[in-house]
Amino acid sequence: MPGHASVVVPVIDTRNGWAVHAIAGNRALYRPWTDSFQQPRKPQQLAEEFSRVWQPRWLYVADLDGIIDGQPQTSSWPCLPGDGPRILMDAGFREIDDVLTAVNLGYEVILGTESLPSMAWLQELIVRLEDSQRLWISLDFRQGQWQAPAEFQQLGLTDFISQLSNWSMTHWIVLDLADVGQGTGGSTAEQIRLLRETLEKSSRNWKHPAESYQSRLAQSCQHGTQVVPTERTPTILAGGGMRTAQDVLQLQTQGVSGVLVATALMTGTITPDQFAPLRMP
Repeated sequence: MPGHASVVVPVIDTRNGWAVHAIAGNRALYRPWTDSFQQPRKPQQLAEEFSRVWQPRWLYVADLDGIIDGQPQTSSWPCLPGDGPRILMDAGFREIDDVLTAVNLGYEVILGTESLPSMAWLQELIVRLEDSQRLWISLDFRQGQWQAPAEFQQLGLTDFISQLSNWSMTHWIVLDLADVGQGTGGSTAEQIRLLRETLEKSSRNWKHPAESYQSRLAQSCQHGTQVVPTERTPTILAGGGMRTAQDVLQLQTQGVSGVLVATALMTGTITPDQFAPLRMP
């Protein structure tokens, strides 16, 4: 695999059982990707192809039936062998049981701020799941404006990030929906900087939202084990509007672990071999 190519996180948007072309977050206008015979492509086909060609660490899947209609189509979700990339699933989850089902099926779950029900809902989810490392918080923007319900807007983006960091959340995604499929080169540098700075300030205030955590902590001390949380290194993914391999590497220099790419992979604008002669600026 060419150097740095593994930073690419392939993105698959699904609608009505097909892989569709996402453009600027206008989800009602998305149309299926087609093959050389003009046949619509299935999410499973693309997942297998991306896994083989890119050998990525993560694969991002957006189930638009769940995001738009509130009806996740689990039958359309791709699945890969255990040694393949970890599949991050965004289905606009509104029910905790749906999240738990996705986790039990082997997926990691993306919770986008544009559709998160409430802080109380998120707190309950973290308590019931008992493994926040299976969750990703996506900070959703549109032309630089944070997309989130009134409760979160009132709290403010910085305090929202701090609260979730204090609840052990370490997996983050930064995405501006207006960049998607538009070849803008990306516009999230300022949002990534704010996220990183806020997480750094919050890193020593880790708390678990479950009151029972203290009893588990006391138990662990009695048995000589150690579950005291320590400073955690966050994992940040970002993307939207990537045009070239250089765009991908430039975004990586801003401290992200993976760069989301969809359209440029499907059109062949970005290919693995382009990374070999490149060096991060």
